[in-house]
Amino acid sequence: MLLVLLAIPLTTGVLLYASLWWSERPLKAVERALAQRDFPRAMELVDNYLKSDRNSSRALDLKAQALVGLRKFGDALAIYDRVGTDTVPGLRAWAEAMLHEKRWSDALLLLHEVDQRKPHDPDVVHQLSACAMQTGDFEEAVRKAEELTLIPDHFERGTLLLGVLHINHGNYRSAAEAFEQLLEKNPQATGLQISPEEFFQGLGQSYLGDGKPEQAIERLEQAIAIQETADRFAFLGDAWELKGDLAKAVAAWVKSIALDSDQVRAREGLARAALEERQPAQVIEWLTPLSTPDKLTSAIAHSLKRANSQLGDTEAAKKWEVEESRLRDSEDRKRALDDLVKQSPRSFWALAVRAHRFASEGNTPQAANLLRTVDEVRRSSAKTHDDPRKFIDKLLNAVQEGTELPSLDLVPIEIH
Repeated sequence: MLLVLLAIPLTTGVLLYASLWWSERPLKAVERALAQRDFPRAMELVDNYLKSDRNSSRALDLKAQALVGLRKFGDALAIYDRVGTDTVPGLRAWAEAMLHEKRWSDALLLLHEVDQRKPHDPDVVHQLSACAMQTGDFEEAVRKAEELTLIPDHFERGTLLLGVLHINHGNYRSAAEAFEQLLEKNPQATGLQISPEEFFQGLGQSYLGDGKPEQAIERLEQAIAIQETADRFAFLGDAWELKGDLAKAVAAWVKSIALDSDQVRAREGLARAALEERQPAQVIEWLTPLSTPDKLTSAIAHSLKRANSQLGDTEAAKKWEVEESRLRDSEDRKRALDDLVKQSPRSFWALAVRAHRFASEGNTPQAANLLRTVDEVRRSSAKTHDDPRKFIDKLLNAVQEGTELPSLDLVPIEIH
C-alpha cells in the first residue's frame, strides 16, 4: 500500500509533464520560426496559441521577440514592460527594443545580465560598448570594444568600433591608430560594417583632425575614387588648405559645392580663400546662405566682419563684430560643457547637461532617468551643488510637463 501511495505523485507528475509538453508543442514551432528569422510566421503561430492561452508568459515572450524582429519595438516593449522575461533570447530582444527606443540606461542593465549568463557574445559586447558610450561612460565603451577585438573572428569589428568611438570623442590620433591596425589586416577595408569608401573617409578625417594633411589627402582621395560626395571633397579641400596649397583646396571645395550647394564646410573654405584674395563681395556671396541663426558661427561672423571692412561698410562690420563676440561666448560655454561631460561624465553637472541634451533630442525617458539620479544627489548634498539660477528645477519641470527646456546658459559652470 505504501509503495502504491508513493507512486501516485510520480505518476501524476509524469502525466502533468506529458500534458504540458503536448500543449506547448506549438511554441516549439514558434521558436524554430524565430531561429530561422521568419518573424511573420512566428507571429502567426504565437497569435494562434495565445487565443487559447492568452496569459502564457512563454508565448508572450516569444511574441515580443517576433515583434522585435519585425521592428515593432514599441509593441514589444508594451509586452515586456508588463510581463518581463527571464530567458536569454527574451532579455536580448528586450534590450534591443530599448536600444532602438534610446532607453540606454534600461538597456544597459539587461545587456549586463545577458553578458553574465552568456559571456563573450560578440553582438552583446558590441551593444554594451555602444550603450556605454551613449550613457557617457567612454572608458567602459572602449574597454568593451577592446574585449570585442579579442573574440575569435571579431578583431576587425572590434577595431572598427574602437576607431569610431575615438573619432566621435575627438581623439583623432587614437582613431587613426585603430583604423591603421585594421588596414594592416584588411588593406582594402572590405567586409566591414561600413563600406570601404566610408572607412577611408573616416581615416582621412582622423588624419585631418590630427594635423596630418598629406595622409588625410591620400585617404580622402581613395574614398573619392570609389564614390564622390560633397562631404569628401569638402574635407579634401580642408586638407589641401592645411598643407598650404590654396589652389587645390579651392578646386576641391568647388567640386563639393557642385554636388551640394548647401555644403557648409566648402562654403566657409571658399569664403576664406576669397578673403585672402581680397574679394569681399564673393565672401558675402558664399556666406549669406550660412548667416541664418541655425547655421551662423563665430567663424562665419568673423569672415563677414572682415569682408564688410574691406568693402568700407563700417556699420555692417560693427554689427558682425558684435555677433562674433556673442557667438564666441556661446561656443566657449558649449566647449566648456562638452569638456565637462567628457572629462567627468559621472559628475553632478555633467549628468544634468546630458539629461538636457537627451531631452532636446526628444529622448524624454533617458532624460528622466538621468534626472532622477541628479535629483537624488542634490537632495542628499544640496549645499555641495549650488544652483543659483534654478537650472535643475526648471529642467525637471520641463521634462515632466513637456514644456520648453531651460537654456544651458543657466548652468553654473564657473564652479568647476
